[in-house]
Amino acid sequence: MASATVDRQIAAYNAHDLEGFLATYADSVAVQNLGDTVAVEGRAALRRSTEEWFARAPEVRSEVLNRMVIGPFVVDHERLTGTPDGQPVDAIGIFEVRDSLIRRVWFIPPPPRTE
Repeated sequence: MASATVDRQIAAYNAHDLEGFLATYADSVAVQNLGDTVAVEGRAALRRSTEEWFARAPEVRSEVLNRMVIGPFVVDHERLTGTPDGQPVDAIGIFEVRDSLIRRVWFIPPPPRTE
């Protein structure tokens, strides 16, 4: 079930369990902001970017506020807390799960802060 895979990914992310987090992704995973070019391609690149993020945000956690599941796609409205600037960040993640692994992720980032 696609949502179970994404749940495991979020639990590992919140525990800063890098190996558990990466185990939920396909070797060929692609991650991008919706409409942009692929920012992270492959599990090795995901490892590097996640290690860097965890180092910059050692208290970061994700809470799923809303979820929709349609076949292999899980659409989560997430709130990140513990970010480097201390401000919570809302984003939408769209996860494509095949054979119990996340194959592709698209993020809709929040709009820039105006204050």
